[in-house]
Amino acid sequence: MIDRVLQLEKSPRQWVPWMSLGSFLALFLLATSAAAQFVQYTPPGFFEPRREDTEKILERYMTEARWKTGRLYLDPWIGMRDSGYRDPVAGTDESDVTITIGAGIRGWLPVGSDFTLAAHGLPEYTWWNKFSDRNRWNGRYGAGLFGNLGRTGMELTARLDEYARFFSREFEDQVNTREQQVAAKFEVDAGRGLGVLFGGSIGSFDYETEDFPVLPNPGAVDRDEDLATVGVNYIFPYGFTAGLGAEYTQAKFESGPGDRSNSGMAPVLLLDFAGSQLFVTANLAYRSLTPDGDSRFVDFDGLTGRFQVSWRTLERLELQLFGSNQLVYSFTNTWAYYEDSPVGLGVRYAVTPRLRARVFGETGSDDYTPFEENGPQRSDDFDTWGLELGFRASRVWLGLHFSQTDYDSSFDVFDREIRRVGFTVGTGPGNGVSWR
Repeated sequence: MIDRVLQLEKSPRQWVPWMSLGSFLALFLLATSAAAQFVQYTPPGFFEPRREDTEKILERYMTEARWKTGRLYLDPWIGMRDSGYRDPVAGTDESDVTITIGAGIRGWLPVGSDFTLAAHGLPEYTWWNKFSDRNRWNGRYGAGLFGNLGRTGMELTARLDEYARFFSREFEDQVNTREQQVAAKFEVDAGRGLGVLFGGSIGSFDYETEDFPVLPNPGAVDRDEDLATVGVNYIFPYGFTAGLGAEYTQAKFESGPGDRSNSGMAPVLLLDFAGSQLFVTANLAYRSLTPDGDSRFVDFDGLTGRFQVSWRTLERLELQLFGSNQLVYSFTNTWAYYEDSPVGLGVRYAVTPRLRARVFGETGSDDYTPFEENGPQRSDDFDTWGLELGFRASRVWLGLHFSQTDYDSSFDVFDREIRRVGFTVGTGPGNGVSWR
């Protein structure tokens, strides 16, 4: 049976065309923030920092920019990211070292008193020691317009990202990826703490398959995605915000045996509390997804999203609780998708004002849904522990990461142990881009 499953995984690459401007305009007229429909990969121990208002981010970046010419602010960026040691490299019995290094420029231009143009161009090169076929010039490029239309906040962004990113827990290694997205977000201040939000995005995801000639095909999940959202939020006293909304998603794949095209509506609940010591956030959606056309996608009805809780105590110590349930596309012709459901604990400690340390542990399972009703039932249980260090000196920051994940699958052939050692170095705030 396992040999048959692995044989079915070998499929030709599927290319998905870029979406038209007309599609975006239709979404724009229909409809909160735009993102991917499915979160394809969640890093071990992932805990998102407290969100910061975009306007404050832009002001901070311009204040810290190295160069100013008239009204134009420019800041060079150089960095090394997602680099480190992989043991083993997914799909092989070997370990390897990989480095991604890049340099570029970011810029901001205030337009009048209410708008700011932002842009970045950051070419980078990904290098592997043994697996040199994966070496590639990539880059991240984007532009955005941010501002206020009276009582309405506006964000319009367009980006092209070509970079080596981790594919999924199913294939936990870096794949050269091309992502394109155009997005719009508007927030209307209706007064008395009430806000009305609407927006949408169109995007495409393409995964390079030539790097993996003997493996199942990551390009099987190449797709276009449309999202449209609308909702309301209310700011309560004492730092609590709640939001309700609706989200429409549509994913379009190339037709064929791996076609997973689907669409559906989802009610969305957002909760956020930011106190002096306690921070709670949750972003939950109850998705009802059905196949489009001749797609082989399997109907899904269930809760997806993530939650985070952090409690800062004893001045330097922060305790963290986090968890999620995400749908992830499988790249095989056996399973349509799986539910990735980690839950974990973390402890973050400020060793000095410049040095931060964090340890975490998480556990969970990946439960696969086969295309066929009588298809093979697969479940991978996993346990992860890890350590992170972060250091900042002036404009330079350094991050180190170690994690080990043990997978215990219902199919012994998928039992595995993944160890990752990674490091990131950069200049300036953020990860290089100019608005987040």
